[in-house]
Amino acid sequence: MAGGAGLAKRLGTLLSGLLECGAFCGIIFGWASLVFVLKDLGYFEGLCQPSATPSPNLTLGSDCSGQDEQFSLVFTIGSFMNNFMTFPMGVIFDRFGTTAARLIAISLYTGGTLLVAFSTPEMSVLLFPAMSMLSVGGILLILTNMQVGNLFGNYRSIIITLYNGAFDSSSAIFLIVKVLYERGLSLRAMFLFLAACSAWHFLRTLFLMPRTRIPYPLPPDYDYGYGGLPAPQGALGPTLWAAGPVPWAAPAPRRVTQALPQAAVPGAGPLLPNAQGQATSGRGRTRGDTPGSPRSSRCRERESAPWGWGLYLERGLSEWAWP
Repeated sequence: MAGGAGLAKRLGTLLSGLLECGAFCGIIFGWASLVFVLKDLGYFEGLCQPSATPSPNLTLGSDCSGQDEQFSLVFTIGSFMNNFMTFPMGVIFDRFGTTAARLIAISLYTGGTLLVAFSTPEMSVLLFPAMSMLSVGGILLILTNMQVGNLFGNYRSIIITLYNGAFDSSSAIFLIVKVLYERGLSLRAMFLFLAACSAWHFLRTLFLMPRTRIPYPLPPDYDYGYGGLPAPQGALGPTLWAAGPVPWAAPAPRRVTQALPQAAVPGAGPLLPNAQGQATSGRGRTRGDTPGSPRSSRCRERESAPWGWGLYLERGLSEWAWP
């Protein structure tokens, strides 16, 4: 890849993408660990009711089933958005390219982390939009990273598998948040740190990701990122709402009349055009047919038969060719 993206740049894109997917994209699936922290802080605590049934130590407890239902609803909506928004996010990615899609993802992710950071037990309802934004932003980030496999040719399937595994592994982030909270770190400080990481996402978008998409197969001397050259015209494959004919599509076949070698028709002389433009053999035998003649009817029957393609070779009339 002389003149294009070198191996070091491609490996940097790969490794930074693995870190991005493994630390940010699917963190909502570690929700159970974050619930422990939120309960300790008193989120949705107003939904707990005194229990009418005394506990084994003869003290009245609290029925917090309403609180648990709210936490379950937050996760249900967030995980639903993660799957439901995959298609519209994919349309945005295909239509507007990598840079635009990642800027949307970074905005959603930053907004979600800031909502959690500045939420309070009195504003527990902010968890609903926050988790949905984190979920949609994460799925859009991994969609833009899947194309990195195109940089490695025959290893592209392995790269895509690694990114999928990193996406699932990111559920451990909320477990780390829980452990750090038990060590005395505040929830606000941790989510402000996650929000600050959006600057790293932005820098990676500028320098280690393409403006449009990474084509496959990779064109010679292909480069990407800030200062990189865009992919050649027609190398990106078909896109949604493409205007006009697709330039790399195979053209429709056309019929070309030409003289076939004498060896193509056993026992016949060379084929020459007559005054009417019909192909005739060296013996003077007309290879065309007069409309309405019995011979013309037989030709139409053979053309409509499954083996009708052999008619052109036998009669030496024409062949199918590509321009």
